Amino acid sequence: MTSTVSKPKLKESYKKERTLGPIFTGGAVRISRNGQTLYSTLDEEVVVLDVHSGKPIHRLNGEADTVTAIAVQPDGKVLISAHRSLQIIAWDLDKGTKLRNWKGHEAPALVMDVDETSTVVATGSADSTVKVWDIAGAYCTHNFKGHRGVVSAIKFLGLTLFSGGEDGTIRIWDLHKRACAAVLSNHVSVVRGLDFADERTLLSASRDKVVCVWDIPSRKTKRIIPVFETLEAVQYLGNRKFATAGEKGSIKVYDLDGEKPERDLQVASKDHAISDLLYARDCGLLSAVTSDQNIILYDPDNDWAKAKQIVGHNDEIIDVCFAGPEERFLAVATNSAEIKLFDTETFDCELVAGHEGVVFCLAASKDGQFLATGSKDNTARVWRVDLDDEGRPAPRCLASLVGHAQAVGAVAVSRRSNSFVVTGSQDRTVKLWDVAKVAAGSDEADDDAAPVTLRAKFTVKAHDKDINAVAVAPNDRLFATASQDKTAKVWSTEDGSLVGTCKGHKRGVWRCAFSSVDQVLATSSGDKTVRLWNLKDFTCLRTFEGHTHSVLNVSFVSFGTQLLSSGSDGLVKLWTIKTNECVETLDAHEDRVWALTSNKSENMLITGGADSVINFWRDSTVEDQEERLKKEQDLILKEQDLANYLVKRDYKNAILLALSLNKPFRLLNIVRETMRDRTDADSATGSAAVDAVLAALPLGQVEILLGYARDWNTHAKSATAAHAVLQAVLRGHSLDSLLQVAEIKPLAEALLAYSERHVARLDDLLTQSYLLEYTLHAMDLLAPFGGDGDAGDVAMDDDDDASSSSGHEAEDRAVVDGDEAMVVTANGKRKKAA
Repeated sequence: MTSTVSKPKLKESYKKERTLGPIFTGGAVRISRNGQTLYSTLDEEVVVLDVHSGKPIHRLNGEADTVTAIAVQPDGKVLISAHRSLQIIAWDLDKGTKLRNWKGHEAPALVMDVDETSTVVATGSADSTVKVWDIAGAYCTHNFKGHRGVVSAIKFLGLTLFSGGEDGTIRIWDLHKRACAAVLSNHVSVVRGLDFADERTLLSASRDKVVCVWDIPSRKTKRIIPVFETLEAVQYLGNRKFATAGEKGSIKVYDLDGEKPERDLQVASKDHAISDLLYARDCGLLSAVTSDQNIILYDPDNDWAKAKQIVGHNDEIIDVCFAGPEERFLAVATNSAEIKLFDTETFDCELVAGHEGVVFCLAASKDGQFLATGSKDNTARVWRVDLDDEGRPAPRCLASLVGHAQAVGAVAVSRRSNSFVVTGSQDRTVKLWDVAKVAAGSDEADDDAAPVTLRAKFTVKAHDKDINAVAVAPNDRLFATASQDKTAKVWSTEDGSLVGTCKGHKRGVWRCAFSSVDQVLATSSGDKTVRLWNLKDFTCLRTFEGHTHSVLNVSFVSFGTQLLSSGSDGLVKLWTIKTNECVETLDAHEDRVWALTSNKSENMLITGGADSVINFWRDSTVEDQEERLKKEQDLILKEQDLANYLVKRDYKNAILLALSLNKPFRLLNIVRETMRDRTDADSATGSAAVDAVLAALPLGQVEILLGYARDWNTHAKSATAAHAVLQAVLRGHSLDSLLQVAEIKPLAEALLAYSERHVARLDDLLTQSYLLEYTLHAMDLLAPFGGDGDAGDVAMDDDDDASSSSGHEAEDRAVVDGDEAMVVTANGKRKKAA
C-alpha cells in the first residue's frame, strides 16, 4: 500500500535507536579465543559484549552482590562468576541464564581459571586457599592450602595447577596426588600474572618489577628480567615474545632471550595504569584493560595497529556534539581531561588528550571540521577533526586559547564561517577569539606541529555570577550568554558591546539558543521553565512549563517552530512554540540530562546524562503516522468483516475477530444472541459452535475473555452472559491450564465476589416468589365475616359454579360486609353485588 503521508514540518515522536551505557566498572575482564566476545564486570552484573558492534548480548545478573572474578570455558559455552557474597554461579552463555550456583570459599574468590577440557574451574581466594570445582556437579574436588595471604594469580597447565600469592610465592599443585608439588619463591612481592611459553616454561610477573622465566621440570629460574615498573599482567604472544603491562600504562614486548623491550606502546594516559592483559589466541588480538575503565584491542601482526577501543564507563556525560566529515563522529565530554570521539557507525571510540583538566563544554563548526573545547584548566582549545587512512578519527590541536582566570564552562563557534570562537568562564568574563588564520592554514599545517597560543580579540565582564553557556546567532553578528545571575545577555560580536538583557527567570539560566529563522532567543533555567525572548525589545514572548526540576538544556528544531529541552528530572521534552504544547516526553535517563544535540538533518537526537548513558533517538514522526494510518485502515476493514460475520451468524469468526479487536460489547451481544436462539440445549452459550470456539482459545485470549466476563459480571443485566462464557471456558480448559493464565487469581477473585452477590439476589427473589404464592393461597382459604363480629352467610349463586366456555373464568365470591353485599372477582378486585 502506498503511503499518502508526506514528511511533516513538525515533529511528533522519537524512538530510541541505540544506547551507550556503562559495561565495565573495574574488576575482571575476559575475551573469547576468537576475539569476538568480551566479558566484563559491571557491579553485580557480567556483561557479554559483541566486540564488533559494541552491543551487549547478555547481562548476567544473579543478584548475588558484586562480581569479584570471572572465567570462561575454552569452548565458550559456560561462564563462571564469583561474588562478594561468596556465591559461585555457572551461566549458560547461549541462553544467558543461570545454570547452577554454590557456596565457594570462606572469603571472596579473587582469581579463577578453567582447564582446557572445560570440566573444572580453579578459584583462588582471600582466605589463602585454592579450590578446584566440578562445573557440572557444582562440588569441590580439591582444596589446597599453603599460601600466606591472598591468592592473586592462578593458571592451569594440563593436570597441574599453578597459583601465585600475596606472599610472593608460586605454588605448583598436582591434581592427581592432591598435594603441592613445588614452591617457587624468587619474587618478593605480590605475583599478579602467570602464563606459559610452552609445557616447560613458565612466565611470572610481580609487583616487585621483574619477570621471572622458570624451567618447570627443574623448578628453577632461567632468567630474571627487570622491567622497572610495578607489573599487573604478563601474556605470552608466541614466537618467543611476551608482553607485560603495569603502572606506567604501556605495553612492553620482550623476547624470551632479551632484556630490553622490543616495543613500548603507550596505551593509557600518564595518570592511569593497565590492570590486565587479555590475549585472544585464535585471532592474535591483545587487549589492554586500563584503570580508567577502557578496553583497547591491538593487532600485533599489523604493526600493533589499534583494532578497537571500548569505553567501559563514561562517568557523567557533560556535553556532546557532532564533529568530523559528514557528522561521522560524536564528541563527548565527561568527567575526564580526555575528549571521547565515538564513530557513529561502528561505535568505536578514540580518546583525545590535550587538556590538563576536566573538559566541560564542546562546540563544533557548521561543517564539523573544527571542534572547540573548554576545560577546567582555564583554557579552550581548537581542534581539526580529520580521518586517517583507516577511516579512524585523527584530531589535531590547532590552537590553545589562553587568558581566562578560571575554568572555561562555555564555548561556541561562529555559524557562517570558521572565523571566531566565543568562550565564557567562571571568572564571569566572556572572550572572543579570532581563529580565522588558524582555520585557514590548517590544511597545510604539519600533523606534529605544536598548537598555536592565541590571545582574545576582546574581553567583557559579562555577568555577576558564573557563565553557564554562550551561543552565536546564525548571522554571526550577535552572541548570547547565560549566567547563574538569572539573566541572559545579548552582545555584539564586533566590539563586545551589550545589545540587550533578558530578565525574568527566577533562578540561574543554564542554556541559551538562537532560532535559525526568527529573531528570538530561547533560555532554560533552574526555575523549571523555558522562555522565549524577542530580540527586538528583549521581552518574554512565551513561557514553557512542564519540567519538575531545573531545565538544563534547550535547542530549536523543525526550522525554529519547535523546542527540545532536557532537565534534572531526567526527561527530554518536545515543545511546539505556536501552541505552547508539550508534544512528546522522552524518559530514558535516571539522572540529570546535561547534553542535548541534533544532527543537521534533525533526524537524529542525542542525549547524555549524569547516569553515564548516551541515548540515540531517531525522529519517527513519519513512520508513526504511517503506522497509525495503516492501523486505522486495518481496523475499518476488520470492523466491516465483523459486521458481515454477524449478519451471516458466523459466530465462530465473529468471536475471534471481536477478541482481536478488543470489542467486549460486540462479544456480549453475540453471546446474548446465541443464548436467546439456543440451538443446542446442552450448550453453555446456547450454541455448540460457540462453545467449541471458546474451548479452543489460547491462554492469552482466555485471559482477555475472562477479563470481559469479569466486567460483565458486575451488572445484573449481563451477568447471565458472563456465567455462560465462564461455564464454556471451564468446560473446555483444564484447571492446570487455567492456572497458567498470568492474572487468573485477581480475575477469579473478582468473578467470585460478584457471583456471590448475584446468588444472594436470586435467592432473595426466590424467597419473595414463595411469599406471593403463600398470600394468594391464604386468600383462597379466607372465611367471610359479618359486621357484628359473627360469621356471616356466604351467598353463592349456583350458576357461579359453572365455568365459562373458555375454561379460564374464575368464580366470583360474594361477601356480605355489614349491610352491603360485595363481590370479589378472580383478579382480587372488589365490586358491589348486583
